[in-house]
Amino acid sequence: MEEPLLGPLEEEDLARSSAGPGMSTTTTTAAAAAGPPRGTDLRRSQNARWRQHLLLAVRVIRPWEIVFLVSLGLLNIYLGQLVGYLAGDFYACLGAKDAPAFDSTLRKQVLFALACCVTFGSVQPLSELLSFRWRKRLTLSLHAMYCTNTKAYYSVRLDNPDQRIQRDADFLCKALAQVGNLVCVSPFKILYYTWLSVTYFGAKTIGCLYAYFALTLIAQKLLMDNVTPLVVRRERAEAEFRQTHFRLKGHREEIALAGEAIEARERYVLDESLGGALRAQRKLVVAHWALALSSSLIDYLGVVVNYSMLGFAIFRGIRGWDVPEKDLPKMISQSSFVTFQLIYAFSQISDTARAATDLLGYAERVGELIGFATGEGGAGDPEDPKKGGSMAVIRRAALGGRPMEWSVHEAEGPVLEAAVRTFPDLLARPNGGSRLVAVPTFQCATDKRGGARLASAAEMNAQHRSFLALESEVWKDLTDSGHFCDSVDPLTGCATHTRLGQRYSEARGAEDILRYPTVFDSAQGGDPCPVVDHPRFGTACYPATIFTDAPAHVAASSVGKVLARLRLVSGGSGALLRCEGLGVAREGKFVFRGLSFELGVGEGVFVRGPSGSGKTCLVRALCGLEEPGEGSVHAPSLGCVMVLSQSPLLMHGGNVADQVAYPASAEGSEEAIQRALEGAGGDGLAARIRQCSGSLSEAETQMVLLARVLYHRPLLAFLDESMSALSAEERGRACGALAEAGVAFVLTGRDALGGVRTLDLSRRSSLLPPPMNDSIMK
Repeated sequence: MEEPLLGPLEEEDLARSSAGPGMSTTTTTAAAAAGPPRGTDLRRSQNARWRQHLLLAVRVIRPWEIVFLVSLGLLNIYLGQLVGYLAGDFYACLGAKDAPAFDSTLRKQVLFALACCVTFGSVQPLSELLSFRWRKRLTLSLHAMYCTNTKAYYSVRLDNPDQRIQRDADFLCKALAQVGNLVCVSPFKILYYTWLSVTYFGAKTIGCLYAYFALTLIAQKLLMDNVTPLVVRRERAEAEFRQTHFRLKGHREEIALAGEAIEARERYVLDESLGGALRAQRKLVVAHWALALSSSLIDYLGVVVNYSMLGFAIFRGIRGWDVPEKDLPKMISQSSFVTFQLIYAFSQISDTARAATDLLGYAERVGELIGFATGEGGAGDPEDPKKGGSMAVIRRAALGGRPMEWSVHEAEGPVLEAAVRTFPDLLARPNGGSRLVAVPTFQCATDKRGGARLASAAEMNAQHRSFLALESEVWKDLTDSGHFCDSVDPLTGCATHTRLGQRYSEARGAEDILRYPTVFDSAQGGDPCPVVDHPRFGTACYPATIFTDAPAHVAASSVGKVLARLRLVSGGSGALLRCEGLGVAREGKFVFRGLSFELGVGEGVFVRGPSGSGKTCLVRALCGLEEPGEGSVHAPSLGCVMVLSQSPLLMHGGNVADQVAYPASAEGSEEAIQRALEGAGGDGLAARIRQCSGSLSEAETQMVLLARVLYHRPLLAFLDESMSALSAEERGRACGALAEAGVAFVLTGRDALGGVRTLDLSRRSSLLPPPMNDSIMK
């Protein structure tokens, strides 16, 4: 391919690191919907929902095998008590220097140690085996619910059902095995060691111990209530992040064809998804940290409680502790072991708080899916779609044969105040002039006044005419789309099209927007006037600014299209797209060859052919995504082109209006979006712009994508099978709307289309040599 009409040499994006005090670069923002305030009613409803979803999941899993794990746990309690008591027997044997008793106790120790090795070592493998069986049972049940005649896989509106089945179900079963074993065994362990502790310390002392643990468990419960929703949010954010990468992979060709604006938007969506996942993870880490600190505090305070109980029993003379001094070490050892086991039983419950919160979080997601599939639960809360704009950059181009720079910014502070005073009609707009975009332009003078730093009068007049040619086209383009647009007349400093207001200072505006310095010129005689000292052009530049309430991306697209169109006119060629002897080869054979045609502004061509005839290959070659085997292509850069591929590139989430405005924001553009939908044939959709786009039919989706083209109005659009689901009348109406909007287009399809020039690829054989001076344009 030859150099594009508006390529990177003429359109160089130089990202600026800062903006002036009166401006802010237009960055994409995702306004997260603020949730309802937390309160007692909300907490109760959340707890009820978690219990409901946990019971739904447990009912599907049917974890009856946990009785084996519980039986093993009870055996471990008994063996642990026998091993713990042996320490007191060792103290007694060693204190009495009784060798035969020591040998007998040592043999018991070895026997019990082997038994404990088998039983305690089997807990983790048995737990993993049970979680494996439960995962199989749960996943098969989810598949049966998800893929039944209820068509849950088709109608589900929950986020990432695939992750809930594949990942969350696995984690739920693992957490259930860990927590379920503890919940079932701990009551027996606590009761058993409570009975033993009472025999040593009495009921009153153990009652105080229970009061201590009751307070600690209440504290743990309060912390767990804060952690569980964070687990759900973390999993939802991770699912969102994963889904955005899957979307990028699935639409990689469409995004590559769509150009830099879409790539920037998709990169922003990825970064925002990562940011959401990291924010959710950071909050969960902090909550887990607090939970771990409380668990550690309970464990170590338990040691203090144990020795306090021993000291109270010995020094206060509790009944049963008046034993001979030689038997005291054995009694201390055995009672301390019993107390430690009781404390450890309670500590295990607190230590499992993190696993319990994870269990509730995963049960929430899996149980929600079960409830949706079985009709016993509701769908998740919908999330607001992300909206955004485009980043402010300095762009270089050519206007009237002169170097030019322009950029797009959101007006704030003194710039916004000055613009409202200059354009009083802004106050009558729906947003009252609160949202405005500034497009400052700077032309470099080629004819300077007597070698001075300033432009000559003739040069300034030529620059003025060039700016008016640009401004008038941008004004028409944006006002036709329903946006406010006007410019500052460089000669008068007042509004060009709307009602006159106060004067606007270009020098002060350039200083506030871009921090360009201002110098004062008195070469004309009289009072010095402020002049912009451009960092590249110096004072020999011609500043002029366009203001609009259109989104920043729409304004940038409009200026770029007009510049490309003016370049075509000044170059003396009306051809926007030109193919000469184009051929594309695959695996050593030409799919087609010998294609020659031209397209002017607002003209269209219909490329017809069956599957495999090379329609998509042609689109890829025209876009520069695929190198042609022969011939040449003259086309604008992708910044002035829009591509609709066979697999539609839809915004991640959002409603009909968001899909039409994508990659820009739909905020404040409802009228223009409705007009675009009506032009694309979606009269019914124009009244449903707030409807979720996920429920659209194939034909409605194609109408929405065609409305996207009419809304953005690129110079050229490549529509690969983008009207296949529309009727002949609807296709003809859409093509007429594209031509009326001045959008040149290349449409591919299989069925005949009247009223548009047709290029029939089925009439060319890939094995024939290229024809001589023959065009296949009908």
